[in-house]
Amino acid sequence: MAMAADELMGRVRRIYAAIDAVQEFDLAKVPSRVISTSQVQGVMQDFRGGMSEEEIANSAYALIHNIANLRDHLRRWAAKNGKDKGKVDATFAASLELRILQDLSNNDKHGPPRDDGNSGLAPTLQEINREMRLATSPMQGSAGRDSRGLANRVPCRKSEQYKYSAAAR
Repeated sequence: MAMAADELMGRVRRIYAAIDAVQEFDLAKVPSRVISTSQVQGVMQDFRGGMSEEEIANSAYALIHNIANLRDHLRRWAAKNGKDKGKVDATFAASLELRILQDLSNNDKHGPPRDDGNSGLAPTLQEINREMRLATSPMQGSAGRDSRGLANRVPCRKSEQYKYSAAAR
């Protein structure tokens, strides 16, 4: 019985590793480029970090597969430990997000379904990119930093928090 729990915890650690693999916290790996003309001042940031479209898709699908396959591992663990595996099924059935991930995983593994899949949405991944999320703290004078280490001061009141999201293209 202990082995089943060890296997389950190993699967959970792999999910966390897959999440870590698609996150980049070292912005030096995704350098910015200053654009300065007589008409435009700005910064261009490519968040691909040197990854090809295929490498980004592979990272995304590795994470999707790890999460989607957790259901089978949880069901097996429940059966070996005298727990109700129907609760695992009910949890996955009640979550549209998990059903979509399961559909994406099945589509990648077996090809597109003949129907709309578990989610009823026939989901596909297209134009997979990376993005940056910058959030300041809800304190006056808080700042974010870009990949060049330059602070960007954002005026904040204590009750507000500003979040910025820029999709990489």
